[in-house]
Amino acid sequence: MIENITEISIDQLLGETQKMSCHNYRFVTTSCVDLGDGNLDVLYHFDKDAQLWNLRIKAKRGEQVPSISKIYLCAVLVENIGLIVG
Repeated sequence: MIENITEISIDQLLGETQKMSCHNYRFVTTSCVDLGDGNLDVLYHFDKDAQLWNLRIKAKRGEQVPSISKIYLCAVLVENIGLIVG
């Protein structure tokens, strides 16, 4: 297990993201890995003092994932890229 990844549920995403913000983590980006079985790993990458920390959720393809842009406005860019390329 990678030590700088916290696995969370979709329901925990906004609460855990809010904690990152309260602890002065900078949102870096989001990435997604297709697991090939109809599921996706969605990773949210944060930085503080040149150390990365990641939140990982597993989502089914097509499942609604809440936007974190209410907490980190800059997230709107990566959250909406799927609408442009997909």
